[in-house]
Amino acid sequence: MRLDEQSGEYPTEIAVGEIDPIALAVGEGHVWLLGKDLQGNVVVKVDTAARKVVDSTHVSLGETVTDIAVGEGGVWFTDWQ
Repeated sequence: MRLDEQSGEYPTEIAVGEIDPIALAVGEGHVWLLGKDLQGNVVVKVDTAARKVVDSTHVSLGETVTDIAVGEGGVWFTDWQ
């Protein structure tokens, strides 16, 4: 996604598939989306410069995962329980 600073709009959309989003994080040179699809929890890594998904993986996190953070070479998740 790229924000137009003057209009405040996102002129570019990047398709990530049929995912219900839970949280976003920015770090390590990418945008990271945590969401759910038909197979469960999924993390999608987006290269905004190339405007495409560069990786995605299903992760076993349980039903109460609430957030994602990226840094120090890792991807971190939180769970409210």
